[in-house]
Amino acid sequence: MKLSILADDLTGAGDSGVQIIKYGMTPFVIIQEPEEKKTDSIYIYNTDSRTMTAKDSYQTMKDYCSRIEHTEETIIYKKIDSTMRGNIGRENNALYDYFTPDFVITAPAHPSNGRKVKNRMLYLHDTLLHETEVARDPKTPVQHSDINRIIQEQSGRETAHIYLEDLHAGETRIREILQMCKDKNIHHITVDAAVESDLADLAAFVESTSYSVIWGGSAGLIYHLPAVYGYEEKHYHTRQIPEGSGAAVFVVGSMSAEGRNQLRVLLQDETVKGLEIQSAEIVASAERRMEEYERIRSEAGRAEAEGFHLAFYSSDNAAEAIQNGKNAGLSSVEVSDLISRFLGETAAAIVDELQLERLFLTGGDTAMQVMENLGAEMFELLDEIEPGIPIGKLPVQSNMFVVTKAGNFGKETIMQTALKRLNTKHGTEKERR
Repeated sequence: MKLSILADDLTGAGDSGVQIIKYGMTPFVIIQEPEEKKTDSIYIYNTDSRTMTAKDSYQTMKDYCSRIEHTEETIIYKKIDSTMRGNIGRENNALYDYFTPDFVITAPAHPSNGRKVKNRMLYLHDTLLHETEVARDPKTPVQHSDINRIIQEQSGRETAHIYLEDLHAGETRIREILQMCKDKNIHHITVDAAVESDLADLAAFVESTSYSVIWGGSAGLIYHLPAVYGYEEKHYHTRQIPEGSGAAVFVVGSMSAEGRNQLRVLLQDETVKGLEIQSAEIVASAERRMEEYERIRSEAGRAEAEGFHLAFYSSDNAAEAIQNGKNAGLSSVEVSDLISRFLGETAAAIVDELQLERLFLTGGDTAMQVMENLGAEMFELLDEIEPGIPIGKLPVQSNMFVVTKAGNFGKETIMQTALKRLNTKHGTEKERR
């Protein structure tokens, strides 16, 4: 088996790729296409298409399909957002149109991380998806919880569904459903899953058939695929990160409530200096944007010299930022993009100037901005510090280690956990001036 992963944002690429390390695979997230690739490594492509238009996401996905070396032994995994943000149905169309498998099967559940699907309805920590903050996402709001309806409406193609009772009925029932879909020329299928064993059973039942499949799901389903396709777990040790001396840098691009609460907990640490970027200033004008950059740059340099770790984040005054953006002729999505770009570019410039080597990036758009501005080609995944939260290394920058996190993943204390794993002496009382 040769596994190829396509993800629609950077943090999703990381949280899916890290699941396969225990099987002895070496996964790399591609930031910019490298000149050479290792034949024994697994490559994860970030299409960065979650916030694109439906038309653009379809074409982008097709373009990335052409980069995959596809044989009968290739297993293609389409990593999607576990809360169904993005153009999943359209991208499924692109995958089907390019590779023409029998089925594209989408199972977004990640039960161990609070994402369950029952009777087609997606629950986020026992709350229907459309009743959570995901419905108010400024770029990719999800207005209902029915995953089958979402895929069918986005794709414009008939989509079947496998219910929990079908999975629990066993392999024969799944074979019957797949044969029915084949007979009716239905190629898109969505799936329930309420516990991890549902995902494991799904993978095993489908693999036992002769049908060709492209898998789609969150970091949940991919966890079970290698074993089903014959890979054995290797003796696995937690990777130790070499000790560093400079400040750890946290770049918090996520606006999710969970992400903001994690930031609040981090800022209670006396070794961490919060650097709040004023969102309304960024969108007001180019001149005020430059003034804000110089202010943050000056404060960051001073805080680092005094022995603090640095936490960059945007202010929570969304209404004022949107109004300033409107005055400047920007839509709310363009305002969000501008803030994300400024946060990423500013943090990367300061990391480069101060020669810092320990990063924590949350929010896919912002994480991508930081890595691109640092000139990274690939992100080698090394370990998982919490479920779905990888730590890795930028190979060109030989001692630069990075944690990436989707906005609504992780425990309340995840940023403090990351600070310990990033392993830098900076910020101790001995060094503090």
